[in-house]
Amino acid sequence: MLMSMKKTKKMMKRKPVAKKKPVAKRKPAPKKKSGGRRAEVNNDVRSLTSVSGGTSFAITLPHAVVKAFRWRAQQKLKLDVNEKSKTITIRDWKK
Repeated sequence: MLMSMKKTKKMMKRKPVAKKKPVAKRKPAPKKKSGGRRAEVNNDVRSLTSVSGGTSFAITLPHAVVKAFRWRAQQKLKLDVNEKSKTITIRDWKK
């Protein structure tokens, strides 16, 4: 009986549990303007990527450029290479 009374006295001496503070609601994340695409700082600089075992190379174009020219995937394009001025021109292929 003494043991049970000691336990109850200890229980009575316990500090009351503090109430949890209400958590502030999170602000919604800002909406991305480009549909989840990473924002690009400079659209003029592109990297040359090796494809198909190094026999070909690829350059990615910005989505906005392809959309402005109304190009589609698998569309035929004409490539003009000027070795003198070291420029490449990409045009729509026409029969």
